[in-house]
Amino acid sequence: MNILILGDGLFARNLGNKLKLSHHYDKHFAIPAIDENQALEPILKIALNDENGIVYFCVEQKTDVVVIANVDGLANGLYNKLKNNPLLKRVIIIGASSETVEFLTNVNSLNNFIIENNIPLSKNKSTEFEVDKIEQIVILTNGNAFKILNDISSNDIQQIEQKIITPTLNGLLTKSFLISGFLCCNIIRKDEFFELINYQFVIDDKVAKLIFERLETDVLSLFAAMDNGTLEDVNIEFFEK
Repeated sequence: MNILILGDGLFARNLGNKLKLSHHYDKHFAIPAIDENQALEPILKIALNDENGIVYFCVEQKTDVVVIANVDGLANGLYNKLKNNPLLKRVIIIGASSETVEFLTNVNSLNNFIIENNIPLSKNKSTEFEVDKIEQIVILTNGNAFKILNDISSNDIQQIEQKIITPTLNGLLTKSFLISGFLCCNIIRKDEFFELINYQFVIDDKVAKLIFERLETDVLSLFAAMDNGTLEDVNIEFFEK
């Protein structure tokens, strides 16, 4: 498979290094927001908002997967544009629609959604908590099935799935929002319970590095399973610590 990663720098590097371990991997390119002098992968002279340039590149390079990991690109609807482009029908697009991003990052919409679906949401801003008490739980989802990519205890997974992730995805389904990519739940732990702070669609660099180092399951296989509707049948495995 040929892969194009659209920003952001360190995440693109961490994901790229992980993709190289897949037996499906052929080559990857990146448009990262980092210093060109520090880049280890080819930097394309294409702007992140240049839809036509990105499409032309994908067609020319016979790209199989495009990973959108840039906040501005997601917010500006790049996922929608690439997903709906007839030239990219065979390409797996990893990301979320602008409507999904706006909904889950808009404070008022999120608060109303939390109330309607009875998900505990902290009234405090994340900056008011100690950094080491904030956890980012990363899932890969097509809006229906999902897989948690963090290596965490089974008890924590059960609570996070039941109290945070499942109600959220159910809410997105009722609104027909589109997502086929990463969804990050920023949560705090209070005693043995979790509370949701907010959502984001780009994985924090340190979290990405840890996830891709620990995750044994082939990421490209996960992308393919998400795209063809078999994600729920995939087993997530981790390397031994």
